[in-house]
Amino acid sequence: MQYKALVQSLLTQAFASLQAQDIVVRCRAADSGLVKGMLGAAAGDAAKRYFGGKACSATLDVAAPLADEEIGGVWATASGGKVVCMNSLEARLAGAIDADSPVIRQLLFGEKPRTHTPI
Repeated sequence: MQYKALVQSLLTQAFASLQAQDIVVRCRAADSGLVKGMLGAAAGDAAKRYFGGKACSATLDVAAPLADEEIGGVWATASGGKVVCMNSLEARLAGAIDADSPVIRQLLFGEKPRTHTPI
């Protein structure tokens, strides 16, 4: 139940991020039934919340699923695949690690000593 709500939220965020009328969604083959059933609701939610009621269409690309190694989530593309929103759980974790690495490093190893003296 929680994963279903998470996928709908990831879809809505991806649609809002792309700001496009025609969106193609990719997911793991194991999640295709779940994602296909949520496309309409997520597109409607995005239209209501972000597009002022202007409808967008979303289709599921079953020919090119995400790798089974992906943890879950979705990738959404627009403009013929030229614009991609990687909203998989693995991509989001990688972004969090990149953003939080300096803070984590400081917590683990303490303040970095200065190697130069200010002028």
